[in-house]
Amino acid sequence: MESRRPNKKRLAGLAILQAGLILVLFQLFSGTTKADSQVIEIHSAEDLAKIWKDWAYPDNGHYKLMQDIDMSGYGNWEPIYLFSGTFDGNNKTITGLTSQTGGLFGLVNTGGIIRNLTLENVNIQSNSIFIGSLVGSNYGSIENVKVIGGSIIGDSGVGGLVGVHDGGTITGSETSIVVKAADSFAGGMAGDIRSGTISRSSTSGTVEGGSNAGGFAGNAVGTFEEIFATGDVTGTSDIGGLFGGFGNWSPSLLSDSYASGDVSGDEDIGGLIGSASNGITVQRSYALGM
Repeated sequence: MESRRPNKKRLAGLAILQAGLILVLFQLFSGTTKADSQVIEIHSAEDLAKIWKDWAYPDNGHYKLMQDIDMSGYGNWEPIYLFSGTFDGNNKTITGLTSQTGGLFGLVNTGGIIRNLTLENVNIQSNSIFIGSLVGSNYGSIENVKVIGGSIIGDSGVGGLVGVHDGGTITGSETSIVVKAADSFAGGMAGDIRSGTISRSSTSGTVEGGSNAGGFAGNAVGTFEEIFATGDVTGTSDIGGLFGGFGNWSPSLLSDSYASGDVSGDEDIGGLIGSASNGITVQRSYALGM
């Protein structure tokens, strides 16, 4: 009987197929996918709109903005609902973001990072709560982001950069934008800061709200170093040049900071802080306006 020799090409093909299968299984069980390691380039508003919605643009992807984007003719922007990846603005500018819902991102989860980005001339008018020009609800990290020009109007928890900030960090960021809340919790940087660390950041736009309005934040809990606000603030109660309310019965630190805008309200108003609770520490901080 004639013996059959192994087909070398077939064996080589099987070996390649097996190696590919092992790689796929490794990626699946280790939690590593192509999106985790590959930088996805963003060139247009249409590319931005694909994040979270398109399987090729996952919420945990790594993104880089490759050029300035003018969104003034895009129409109503729907925020990127959920994000836990990295968005590098690459020191580029997004101009003319217009929305009746919220800012660029809806929610940035723990581990999410947004950095090196400028938003210019935003126009956000919404009846929603917890809205910010960059992020509605932030649990991640924001680094070197600017919001320059325009306005953001909402119901409650309205901020020039973020609506509500809880547990994350903000560093080296600034806003110069009109902020208005129909109800409560309005701030040049954030409507409501529930925890976290913010440093080397500033605001210079006017803030208007009901209760808890501040040049930097409507209410603040956490650690704050080298922050300042220069815009005027108006509201009803708990109104401050920097913070409307500070501490909320949780240990909090403010150091090397100031406010210089004028403040007006009905009760519990202050050039630096409108109202504060036990457990706070204020160091080397002051107010110039009133």
